[in-house]
Amino acid sequence: MVPRKSEYVFNSDPKVLETYFPNLRKRLAQRLSNPRLKEIHFHTIRHWKATMLYHQTKDILYVKEFLGHKRLDSTLIYINMEKALFYKGNPKSFTLK
Repeated sequence: MVPRKSEYVFNSDPKVLETYFPNLRKRLAQRLSNPRLKEIHFHTIRHWKATMLYHQTKDILYVKEFLGHKRLDSTLIYINMEKALFYKGNPKSFTLK
C-alpha cells in the first residue's frame, strides 16, 4: 500500500482531475490518431497493474492485499485476465516500467 499524506491519491481536488484527465486523454488520442486512448480510465490502469502483478508473482493473495480487497472473489478476475493475455496463443510479453 502507498502511504497517504492526504485523503486524495494525487494530492489534488478530484474535480480538477475529473476535467484534466479526460482532456489530456482526448488531446493525446488526437495527436497519436488513436481513438482507443479515450477508453482508458484510472480504473483501467488499476486493472492493468493488478494483472501484471499477478503475472509476475503468481500470488493472488499478494495481489488481494495490494489492491486492498476484503474478499478473494473480487481479486480472482485477474487470474483470468492474465491467462487471456499470456497463455492463449499470445506470444507477446508485456512489462511495466
